[in-house]
Amino acid sequence: MSTIRVQVSSDFVLLRAGLQALLANCLPPEMISESNAGYAAVENARRVQPDILLLDIPQDDPRIFAMIEELKTQVPSLSIIALTEMEDRALAIRLLRAGVKGYLSHRESIAELTQAVETVARGDVFLCPSASSALLDEYRGQGRARGAHRVKVEN
Repeated sequence: MSTIRVQVSSDFVLLRAGLQALLANCLPPEMISESNAGYAAVENARRVQPDILLLDIPQDDPRIFAMIEELKTQVPSLSIIALTEMEDRALAIRLLRAGVKGYLSHRESIAELTQAVETVARGDVFLCPSASSALLDEYRGQGRARGAHRVKVEN
């Protein structure tokens, strides 16, 4: 696997330090930078041009979607993995629709973190189990909402 340029953005210093240490031990990142969350993440990403941004999503921050849009504009090649303490189905769906390439709960394992970074680095989407479930439920719900129905087969 080639090197990956990663940025870790969180308002929590210990979370940033822990994620950096884990990534340094588990992956071959070329560079790991850090910043606070919010618009400091945008400024840092624009400056260092990482491949992946691990973005800790602040609870109930109404600016997060505007910030994601700004990140996509300022650093178009950037792939974002949302990290969240909340296992909120609606949030997972909204983040995916906003263009986030990965969704990872704080409750996941180190192996899940590594897999998320590797998966997104390959250009694929990574969803932790709670987000996968939410997406599947959303898909199933849309099928019913669009008038899907069962077909009775007669013998």
